[in-house]
Amino acid sequence: MTGRAATGPEPDSNGLRQVLNDLVALLALSSAWGTASPNIGLSLAEALVAMLELDFAFTCPKAAGDSSGGASIELGPHLAGTVADEVLTFLSRHEGQNNSSWPREVTLERSGIRLLLAHSPLGMRGEYGSLVVGASRPGFPEENERLLLNVASNLALAALQQAQLDRNQRENALELDRRVAERTAELAAANASLEAEVSERKRVEAALRISELNANSLVEGIPGFVAVLGPAGRVERVNQRIIDYCGAHIDVLQDWGTNGIVHPDDMPHVAEQFGRSMASGTPYDIEQRLRRHDGEYRWFGNRGLPLRDERGEILAWHVLLTDVHDRKIAEAALAARERNLRLIIDTVPAMAWSARADGTANFFNKQYLEFVGRSHDDLADWQWTSLVHPDDLETIGTTWAACRDTGSGAEVEARLLRHDGVYRWFRFQTRPLRDEQGKVVQWYGINTDIEDRKRAEEELAERERNLREAHEHLNQAQRLTHTGSFRTDVLTDAHIQSDELYRILGCAPAKLREFRDHVHPADLDLFDEGFARAMADRSAFDETFRFIRPDGEIVYLHAVAHFLNEPDDRPVVMGSIQDISERKKIGDALDELRSELAHVTRAMSLGELTASIAHEVNQPLTGIITNASICIRLLSADPPDIAGAINTAQRSLRDGNRASEVIKRLRGLFSRQEFTLEAIDLNEAAREVVALCTTELQRRRISLSTEFAPDLPQVPGDRVQLQQVILNLCLNAADAIGDPDDRPRRIVIRTVARDGGALLTVADSGRGIAAPEAGRIFEAFYSTKADGMGMGLSVSKSIVERHNGKLWFEPDRELGGARFNIILPWHSDSRPSLTEEVTERA
Repeated sequence: MTGRAATGPEPDSNGLRQVLNDLVALLALSSAWGTASPNIGLSLAEALVAMLELDFAFTCPKAAGDSSGGASIELGPHLAGTVADEVLTFLSRHEGQNNSSWPREVTLERSGIRLLLAHSPLGMRGEYGSLVVGASRPGFPEENERLLLNVASNLALAALQQAQLDRNQRENALELDRRVAERTAELAAANASLEAEVSERKRVEAALRISELNANSLVEGIPGFVAVLGPAGRVERVNQRIIDYCGAHIDVLQDWGTNGIVHPDDMPHVAEQFGRSMASGTPYDIEQRLRRHDGEYRWFGNRGLPLRDERGEILAWHVLLTDVHDRKIAEAALAARERNLRLIIDTVPAMAWSARADGTANFFNKQYLEFVGRSHDDLADWQWTSLVHPDDLETIGTTWAACRDTGSGAEVEARLLRHDGVYRWFRFQTRPLRDEQGKVVQWYGINTDIEDRKRAEEELAERERNLREAHEHLNQAQRLTHTGSFRTDVLTDAHIQSDELYRILGCAPAKLREFRDHVHPADLDLFDEGFARAMADRSAFDETFRFIRPDGEIVYLHAVAHFLNEPDDRPVVMGSIQDISERKKIGDALDELRSELAHVTRAMSLGELTASIAHEVNQPLTGIITNASICIRLLSADPPDIAGAINTAQRSLRDGNRASEVIKRLRGLFSRQEFTLEAIDLNEAAREVVALCTTELQRRRISLSTEFAPDLPQVPGDRVQLQQVILNLCLNAADAIGDPDDRPRRIVIRTVARDGGALLTVADSGRGIAAPEAGRIFEAFYSTKADGMGMGLSVSKSIVERHNGKLWFEPDRELGGARFNIILPWHSDSRPSLTEEVTERA
């Protein structure tokens, strides 16, 4: 039995040349496998036997791409007879065994020949079969022979993989043909993908074959950073890409653990994982940052696989470094976005959730879980419905069922139980997420707390009810008081009026001019003046006037309006109009009754002055008679005393005028004339009253003095009625003084200009008015005199108030009795009530 001849100590170039020739032969053989349906195992065995001068070569492929369909055995040409039979028997006995079961050597029993065996698995774990060769020469296999065997097994593996791929393609093609009628579009896409995969696989396989031919080309041709480490992890070889990236040679790269090539922050976990892999011999996959030649660090994926020999010993570590910097940056950005999204979802002021297509819940945000005080597992699927108010469960269920049936979003309001046991109102909102075919794949929703809005709505509803009630009450009050309200936008002349105002006016004037057209012609000037004054200084409008309804009826109206706090460029007026026609009628009747009462009072007062009136009239009459007698005597004399007679006649005229004035004043006080507004000199009016009652006071031995203010402004009023008040106060003062005694008997009448008006006081030295009586002296039919009717002061007070004045009582410290004060306004705009003035003008 022979073997490859020993070459002896020949130059290395011859051995290297022989190895390269053998590699070329193997590559040519592998190329032939790709062109037909070869017996890969048999052709490989034949080639190895011839190439390495083996005693035998045995292949047992497991891939269906091998046309032999089973094991292939090739014996060396020098094996024959019984020796060949023994080898075949041995190989048949061990066929199908694992790679680890093959012995390293075998001695043939009958021939005694010792064979050295070398086996190589086809695939990492022999999944594609085994390659076993044997030779009887010592030292087999040598290093070059082992290299050729590894290359041969790798080429056979590639061919078997290609064969299996071809078989899969044929099967896929048959399957695609069978289903072409059903899924033409999918077939086209799958076929394109398959063709791309086949093309990519062929490209990789071609690159693999080239790289196997030239290991250096393989390392340099990989589009990445490739390194080969020794069994202990020391860097032994790197491709040019690593050198160019790091800007350092192999000797510097061998100290990668200490020179900062790996980022310092990554060194702890890199060292830990790398060391663990070195100790256990398991592959590693690490992500780390490597320093570039310009000092910048970039992320790389570091994958290392151990290369083992047939004994499982690690021969080297093959390392691939892949630039994943952009991916890491993208992942960091994506993680940041995910964190931000989670933060947004957890901090959004709403309870967010999601559910599967069937409606079962699968997510609740932080707000939701904190509100209900439960965990995610407590709420998953349909468990969240246990927190819905029992009265709202049916509504929730119906809405969810409608959403699932129609595939559309919805909104519903329901109460949800808070962690403290309190139910709060929420608005449940959900929207579907659909795939490209429009099918619902997920539901997303939020629950918004509307408890405050619900309460506000209830409060608003209650306010609306109260407002409606108040509006109804207002309408009733307006009907009862005959008062209507309105709101006017002065700029647009737009009006809003109440129902009662419409009833009062008998119409609904759309514009101010329409309203003005119904104002009584006699009151137009008054209305226009008030309106102009209000518009000029934004003051209140307060006027009384007559209004002619569309049916011709005349009604008396009292209008009050004021400006709201609106912008100056858009004035708005709010006001009310009251129908005072009935009040006017009652006022007229009251005025008539008051006049009658005043007339009676005057008559009673004058009755008390009968003696004074008789004296006042008797004095001028006596003078007239006496002067007439003297005049006759003077004219009867001889000669007649003409000058004396003329003087006597003039005195008779004086006394006649005096008597006429007394009669005129008496007639004025007794007359029933209407209220007449005129400018009155209060001093002169008081003097006339004094002249009228002087005789009566002298009879009672009472001293009456006056202190009239000079240049006292005139006051507007009715002369007769004011003189009646002064006369009544003077007679009351005389009655208060009473019968003669040792006290002073005085009455003092004063006038003073004060506080925008004229003040008149009547003070006496009488007994005064006790405190219990002071509060009632102005009441009707109450009197401090035994024979009094109690009407004088009541009537006097009503007369003064009718003149917009005031009558009051206070003790007089100077005389010791009582003092009655009358103050009447004298300003031009301080006049009797507008209603009475308009009434008199009408």
